[in-house]
Amino acid sequence: MTIKYYHSLLLLMCLMVCGCSGQLYNSVTISKKANNIECGNSVEPYQKKLIEIAYNTAMAIPVDPFAKVRSANLEKIVDECLALGLIDEALGYTDDIPDWRKGNCFGKAAVYYAKKSDVDRAGDYITLAQGYYDDNQQWRNDQINVKLAEAYAWLGDYDKSQELCDTFEQESLVAEIVVVKILSGYCSFDYGVRELDKYFILEKYLPVMDSLSAYLKLYDKYYDQADRRELIENKVKSGFKTIAHIYRYMFLKELSEVALAHGDRDKAQSFISEMVDIVDGVKWRLEDEISLRARLVSLNYRSGNVQNADEKLLQIKQKLDSDLDSIIDIYRAGPERFIAEAYSVTGNKKQALVEYGWALELGMVNLNLRPRAESLVQTCCDMAVNGIEPDASMWNNIGKIYKDMCK
Repeated sequence: MTIKYYHSLLLLMCLMVCGCSGQLYNSVTISKKANNIECGNSVEPYQKKLIEIAYNTAMAIPVDPFAKVRSANLEKIVDECLALGLIDEALGYTDDIPDWRKGNCFGKAAVYYAKKSDVDRAGDYITLAQGYYDDNQQWRNDQINVKLAEAYAWLGDYDKSQELCDTFEQESLVAEIVVVKILSGYCSFDYGVRELDKYFILEKYLPVMDSLSAYLKLYDKYYDQADRRELIENKVKSGFKTIAHIYRYMFLKELSEVALAHGDRDKAQSFISEMVDIVDGVKWRLEDEISLRARLVSLNYRSGNVQNADEKLLQIKQKLDSDLDSIIDIYRAGPERFIAEAYSVTGNKKQALVEYGWALELGMVNLNLRPRAESLVQTCCDMAVNGIEPDASMWNNIGKIYKDMCK
C-alpha cells in the first residue's frame, strides 16, 4: 500500500479538511457537512446544478490517458452528493465509474443503508461492490472490504464482518470496525480501547493514523463523559510524535469541531491555539499556509471570536495575491477556495462569491485539460457544499469555461 493512497483515504476519512501540501492540497477536505446524509430534502436547485456541472466536467476528462483521474473525480462527486444527502444522485453518478472505485462507492452505499437497518438494500450493494475487486492491487480491495465489513457490523452480522477483516493487507484498518462494534453496543468501550491500542502502540505511521481516526469517531459519542473524553484527547495527542504536522492540524481540527458541536467553545479554543502553534512553527508552502490560516479564521469565528474575521481574511488574501506567482499554477485556485469557504462561514456570502470567482479564473491559468477540469470540479463541489449560489455572471462564466474545455 502506498503513502500516496493513504493520504487520499485519510482526507476522505476525516471527511473533513485543511489544505495541505502541493499534490495533496485539492483533495484535503475535512469536515464540510461530512456524513450529514440526512439533509437531501433541503438541498437547493442551484446546489444540484453545481454538482451536475462538476459531473459533466469530470466526464469530459478523456479516458485515455486519464482513466484513473476521471474515476477519482467521479468518486469525489459521489462523496459530495453523500455530504449533501443526495443518495440517488450519488448512485447515479456511480454508474459511470468503470473501475474499483465503483465498488468503493457501492460500499459507501452499503454502509448508508446498513446504518438505516435496510438489510435488503445494504445486501444488494454489498454484492455489487464485490464485483469490482482489483486482481492486482490488494489495497484497493481493502478499501472496498473495510466498507463492507462496516456494513455487516452495522447490520449485526459480526461473523461476516470479521471474515472480511481477516483479508486486510493493512491489518490496522480493523480499527474502523472496532469503532462500529463499540457504537453498536457489541463490545464495551474499554475492550475497544484495548483493541485499538494494539495498533497504536506500534508507533508506525499507518497503524497510528488508523487508530487516531478511530478514536476521533468515538470522541463525539463520549464527549459528555469527562473521563473518556480526556482519554481520547490524550490518545490522539500522544500519537502526534508519529505523524506529520499537517495531520496533527487535521486531528486537532476534528477535536475542535466536536467540541463546538457540543457547545464547548473554551475547549475548542484550546485546540485552535494548538493549531495556531503548528501553523506558526512550520515553514509551509504558500498555498498551504494560506489554506491553513483561512481555516483558522473560520474556526475562531465559530468559536465566538467574531471580531475582525473579515479583516483577517483580507490580510490573508493580500498575502496570497502578493506572492501568487510563487505558486505552481495548478495549485493557485486551491487557497482561493479556502478563503471563499471562510467568508461563507463568517456570513459574507458576497465576498465568498467573489473569491470563488477568482478560483474559477485561477483554475484556468494552466492550458492543459486535466488541471482545468479538476479545478472546475472542485470549485463547483465546494460552492455546492458550502451553500454559495452563483449569480448570473458567474453562471455564464462557468458555462463558458466548460464549453472551452470541451472544444
